[in-house]
Amino acid sequence: MAENTVTGEKTRSLEFDDIFEHVSSFGKYQKILYFSTLLFVFPVTNQFSLLVFGFGTPKFQCVTPNVTCEARKCCDGCHAYEFMGPFQSTVSEWNLICDRAFLGATIQSCYFTGMLVGSLVTGIISDAWGRKKCIFLCNAIMLISGFASAFVYSIPLFAVLRFMVGFGLTGVMLSLYIYGMELVGPNTRTAAGNITYFYYNGFQLLFVLIAYFERDWRNLSLICSVPAALLFPFWKLIPESTRWLIAHDRLDEAQSIIEAFGSKDEKPLDSEAIRSLLEGVRREQIEREKTAKKYTLIHMFRAPKLRKWTAIICYQWFVVALVSFGMFIFVSQLVGDLYVNYVVMEIITIVRIPVTWILYLKFGRRICHGIIMILVGVIFLLVLLVHKDSDVATTVLSLFGYLLIDCTWTSIYLMTSELFPTVLRNSCQGTGSTSARIGGILAPYVVLMSQLPGLSIVFPVVIFGAVATLAGILMYWIPETLFSPMHQTMEEAEAAEDDYGIPYCGKKIELRRRKKANDVKVVYL
Repeated sequence: MAENTVTGEKTRSLEFDDIFEHVSSFGKYQKILYFSTLLFVFPVTNQFSLLVFGFGTPKFQCVTPNVTCEARKCCDGCHAYEFMGPFQSTVSEWNLICDRAFLGATIQSCYFTGMLVGSLVTGIISDAWGRKKCIFLCNAIMLISGFASAFVYSIPLFAVLRFMVGFGLTGVMLSLYIYGMELVGPNTRTAAGNITYFYYNGFQLLFVLIAYFERDWRNLSLICSVPAALLFPFWKLIPESTRWLIAHDRLDEAQSIIEAFGSKDEKPLDSEAIRSLLEGVRREQIEREKTAKKYTLIHMFRAPKLRKWTAIICYQWFVVALVSFGMFIFVSQLVGDLYVNYVVMEIITIVRIPVTWILYLKFGRRICHGIIMILVGVIFLLVLLVHKDSDVATTVLSLFGYLLIDCTWTSIYLMTSELFPTVLRNSCQGTGSTSARIGGILAPYVVLMSQLPGLSIVFPVVIFGAVATLAGILMYWIPETLFSPMHQTMEEAEAAEDDYGIPYCGKKIELRRRKKANDVKVVYL
């Protein structure tokens, strides 16, 4: 037990969240900061949407005389193809189809590789230099690389720039999310996280409007990269994260920012009490750092239960990214108006946000995630049955499949954060994110297979359907985390008697009596 520096009584350990007993959880100043920083989402979503409208594959048709070939298909004996729009991309400018399609896929994969490296490196930068510096630095990298790519005529150089864009984008995206969560109180974090999704989807709808009027990929890249430059004047207005300042002994700066949050009950703030609390929080951080045991990625595989969870959860991350990014890229190949299809896709993903929140709250993470994954597999099986007879049905089913797989991003984040013990939580989240980046890297290559002679839409559909179905089945071996306690140590996680039931309408499950962590000896490999 620690001594409370405010009252002098023996109480529980001090945590930063205790500060919200004195100041507002989401006051006027926090709202201004939170919604202002979400403007960084716009250039981020632009780079994602460029995967379709800037670097995607437009419609094309064989124009070699006396050769019959399906639209959007490469075939033996065809030596010339004509692009039919509705936009001009890197694929049409550099003829990246058929035997050159791997170059287009490689460009897309370089972007996801940049995201992979960025997720590993920018986390270190954010912890060392601060959230604010990381956001603005990575925004500059994304701006310069995105702007320069519009003037490049070399495919290798363009691929390098796309790598840098992916790197910078990830730094902005991850640091911005952390900044927002550290800005608000615990009672507001769920709402703050959900609001972020609305911004991402809303800005993508704005991008479609821009892309509809500007069909050339070079001009579109310029238009969509420049907004990142408009955010630098906010440098002086956006403070550093107070949590990061405290962790780096900058208590004076942290206190001035915290006091700007305003009083919780509209009474005058007690500056001395706040200062004393901050000093107590920092003092206990230092004590914990001295005694804390260092954990590595190896520890995730040293205990049997954690080993099983890690393997299954990493596979879930991989599948969610492979299928969702694969379908996102493939949308340009579906029948119908691309812009209408994209708008529909974004609108239904906005609608799904409150729906999935209710589902995961009322029926748990495990069963909902598993059923959705199996439904994705069923959807793609139906695509196999109808793709030759009805292009419209294929498009409808594909968009519905994308909606379902998009729902699983929420559940995989929730399960990873709730399932693993505190000492390994960040490592597990990072490992899962890395698995997702690998799925993103492979997704463009799976999609391009639909163009090749002898193959069709059947190939990516079978891959997506098979991996999604297996992911759904594997959820049988993952326990439910709704209402379950979040374990602190590996011993607690191994000792806990897991729940494999199905929550019903938010009813809390009464867990059976668990063994004490001290009574269970974890046998490590």
